[in-house]
Amino acid sequence: MPPGTFSILEKINSCEDKRCIERVVDEYITSLVRGKREFTPKFKLFEEERDVDEKAVANSYVFTEFLITRLVSADVDVEVVVKDLEEKLGRDHPVILFLKHIKDE
Repeated sequence: MPPGTFSILEKINSCEDKRCIERVVDEYITSLVRGKREFTPKFKLFEEERDVDEKAVANSYVFTEFLITRLVSADVDVEVVVKDLEEKLGRDHPVILFLKHIKDE
């Protein structure tokens, strides 16, 4: 798994397997519950004509799957997570889109 100084986006994008993504989810949930904020600069995925590659979308989907599983077992409000991740990832990041879709269902 990437070092702790990476932003959540960098960690998600650098993962090569599901276990790595699962550890990023666990780290994120732990930091959210403990009230720690990520102090890295905000990074919007679609700024400056950045393209979304297949790996980013696939990792975002897997991250969202693990995140929902953890949220259900930890009894954390999905809306709090959506707002927090919107600040960190941007409103149009695939994780946010997947979470909103699941929340609406």
